[in-house]
Amino acid sequence: MFTEKHFPESISGSELDDLLARGWYRMGLSVFTCHFLFFEESLFSPIWLRLPLEGYQFRKSLQKKLIQNRQRFRTVVKHAIIDDEKEALFQKYKLNFKGMLSASILDSMLDGQQRNIFDTFEVCVYDGDKLVAFSFFDLGDNSIASIKGVYDHDYANHSLGLYTMLEEIQFGKDLGFQFYYPGYFVPGFPRFDYKLRIGKSEDVQFLDLRQQHWLPMTEFSTNNVPVGLLSHKLNQMGYALTNVGINAQMLYYPAYEANSFMFENERLLESPLF
Repeated sequence: MFTEKHFPESISGSELDDLLARGWYRMGLSVFTCHFLFFEESLFSPIWLRLPLEGYQFRKSLQKKLIQNRQRFRTVVKHAIIDDEKEALFQKYKLNFKGMLSASILDSMLDGQQRNIFDTFEVCVYDGDKLVAFSFFDLGDNSIASIKGVYDHDYANHSLGLYTMLEEIQFGKDLGFQFYYPGYFVPGFPRFDYKLRIGKSEDVQFLDLRQQHWLPMTEFSTNNVPVGLLSHKLNQMGYALTNVGINAQMLYYPAYEANSFMFENERLLESPLF
C-alpha cells in the first residue's frame, strides 16, 4: 500500500523510534506513512528526513540565529500543554497560512481529545509576556520528532519557525538523543524546503525507499522520487498500448488513500495514478 495509517492505543519510546526509522510519522493520535500527496490539485511525493545528532554542530548562520533570538526573546522548553494562549496564536497563524489546517490546535495534536499517548514537549517563545511562537515535539527513547510549529506572522523577520526547530535540536543534543526527525520535504513543492535548512547536505539524511535505508542528502536525486517513477512506468505502458492500437489515458485518483484514512469498507483503488 502507498498509504497506511494506524491508531495505537499506546506507544512506547522504542516503538516510536522504530516507526520514525521506517518513515512513519504522527498525525493527531495516529501514525501514518505515505509515498504520495496531493497539493493544489497536483501529485507529489514526500521525502522523509532525519538529522543524526551525535557530533552534529550548528553551522555559523544557524548558531547566529540561535544566539540572536535567545537574546531577543524569552524561550521556555517543557512538557507540552494545550491552552487558550496557544489556541489564540494558532487561530492567528491560520489567517496567513497557505493551505489547510485543523480547526484548532487541540484537533491537530489530539484529534479533539484530552488524552495524549505520546511524550510531547514544547518550545515556547515570548516577547515579554506575549507568546509569539511555539512548537511541539515528541520524545522516543533515542529519537525526537518535530510535530507542529506555530508563530506570529508579525514576527516573520525573526524566522521563529526555524528557531523553534533549532531549540528542539539543541534539546536533543543536550540530552543525548540520537536522531531528530523534522518530517518530510516535497520535491517540486517548496513549502517544506525550510526543513532542509537544519543542516548541511552531508548532515541531513533522507529515507531511500528502494533500499529502505537512510542516506545523506548529497546522494538524493529527483530521478528516484516515487511520483516520477510511477508516472514514467505508466507512460511507458500507455505508449505500449497505443502502439498496438489501444487508446490509453493516465488519470489522477485522489481517493486512493481513503481506505487508510476513513472509508475502510469501500472498494477503492489504492494508487494515485492509473
